[in-house]
Amino acid sequence: MDYEGHGRSKGARCYIKKFSDIVNDCYDYYTSISAQEKYRGKGRFLYGESMGGAVALLLHKKDPSFWNGALLVA
Repeated sequence: MDYEGHGRSKGARCYIKKFSDIVNDCYDYYTSISAQEKYRGKGRFLYGESMGGAVALLLHKKDPSFWNGALLVA
């Protein structure tokens, strides 16, 4: 998954208006995926590295009961 303005996504390169927008985009994406029949009942784990680690922590904070665990790499 590319954050807005990063990777192949659209938007001004490396510009983040509000960090919470990234967290909310990720949360919406992961909840929509986990709602699909083939993923229901499967474990949900976060992995984050560098800025992704911050996103993972904030995703977990947003809805702790949604996630089964997290792996953060500094």
